Amino acid sequence: MHRDFAVAVKAVIVRGDEVLVLRRSKGEMAGSYMNKYQKWDLPGGGLHFYERLCHNKWLIFDEK
Repeated sequence: MHRDFAVAVKAVIVRGDEVLVLRRSKGEMAGSYMNKYQKWDLPGGGLHFYERLCHNKWLIFDEK
């Protein structure tokens, strides 16, 4: 089955005037289906077709 899109949940985390941005490793980029060439990303993850958005693990996090 060929997929042309993926659903992901991302978080924009801001503290003061700083924003958390992740630099992806070469291994992470090579294993990615949709964005093999994107070096930078936001925290988050993919949503499987059977998951509801409200059950996604990325919606619950502890502010530190």
